[in-house]
Amino acid sequence: NLHIGNGAASQHLTQFPVLAQQWGAISHFKPSILQGCRDTLEGVSVSDEQFTESVSTVILLEGVDLETLVQEVLESRLSAVARHLTSGGSVRNQLADCVESIICTLDLVHNNLVTSNHVTDKLKHLLSQCNNYGGSQQRV
Repeated sequence: NLHIGNGAASQHLTQFPVLAQQWGAISHFKPSILQGCRDTLEGVSVSDEQFTESVSTVILLEGVDLETLVQEVLESRLSAVARHLTSGGSVRNQLADCVESIICTLDLVHNNLVTSNHVTDKLKHLLSQCNNYGGSQQRV
């Protein structure tokens, strides 16, 4: 858990005052990592590996279930398409960016999330590796 407000953490802070200073230096990592992942997921051209790593990171850091995250990803990709349509420039370029974003979205969702309505083996494997490393049990 990344919070220091609970009893055990407060006890450690009183025993080791340097922890409070160190916590101040690293406490912004989680929001920064999550924002980077969300920015990656909104990108026009995202590789399968970037997509899988970003989805896994959001699931592990926020504890959301995959269904909720997929909905969030699709909504953010839809927002990205809408931004392309209002981005200025030539209509041709706007439409080309929109089509590229839609094709990339369909490709990513199909390659990484859809296999007979189950999570793909690639994502399951990555999540299980992270769970084994972190010692926590994440439901997939």
